[in-house]
Amino acid sequence: MFSGEFWEDAKLLEELAAHREHWQKQLDRYLAIESKYFAEPNRLPRHFRLQHLALIRGIDVNRSWLEWSDALKEVINDPGDT
Repeated sequence: MFSGEFWEDAKLLEELAAHREHWQKQLDRYLAIESKYFAEPNRLPRHFRLQHLALIRGIDVNRSWLEWSDALKEVINDPGDT
């Protein structure tokens, strides 16, 4: 985060928590859609398999944001380099 050094840690963590909540809710929605409509994607017509691939991309994006936010939180909470 280029501007992270200009924020107080508490404020940065608060902002991160709000984003994390959004990404987690979105991931949960996508996973619910996947389990409801794409339980057996190989048995679906091509156009639904393409939709499933788009959904998988959304799932991956949200998981990536959550992983990144975990790494960011570790750095923020590391007292070693202030």
